[in-house]
Amino acid sequence: MFQSIEFVPFTARDSRTLWEIRNHQAVRPFMSRPAPIDYASHEDWVRRHLLRNRTVDVHFIRFNGSVRGFVLLRDYTARGAEFGVMMDPRAPRGLGVVCTALVLDRLFQTTDIVEVRAKIVRHNRNSIGSTLGIGGREVDATDARHRYFVFAKDRFRLARRATRLVEKYRSRCRFLGPFMTTDGMTGPR
Repeated sequence: MFQSIEFVPFTARDSRTLWEIRNHQAVRPFMSRPAPIDYASHEDWVRRHLLRNRTVDVHFIRFNGSVRGFVLLRDYTARGAEFGVMMDPRAPRGLGVVCTALVLDRLFQTTDIVEVRAKIVRHNRNSIGSTLGIGGREVDATDARHRYFVFAKDRFRLARRATRLVEKYRSRCRFLGPFMTTDGMTGPR
């Protein structure tokens, strides 16, 4: 189904591409803050979080040569990080869950992360279903706008759908740079 998936680390020259995906009218309703993002504010956020302090790690999802989304990691703790996947509306259906499974597998294999948290807006039924289907466990449903999930390293490995997706697509996937680890360093452990 998906022939070529690459995860490409963010660089300063990618700022406009990231803004276009984050600010797309079909994507914003699924973001934590759905209001339009002006470009100057986006550039300030990029400088503070991606370039200067590296508090957020972004990798673009390149599918068959075109950027179709991004993976975001932030709020690192001693055990893990918060994780999100945002897909461009032109991305083929199902690519998001495949990318989620591949990235979680990579994080659990090559970093010291043992737990990944996800925050999903309540009306995003597809993401919630996919998250539960690949081993995510709901940990908080009291927030009016979001539902919170955790992927634990041991439970993820036992989720049959996650295992099938990783086995099917791992050979068609390339990571073109490392993810940050919980101590803020980059690269495999």
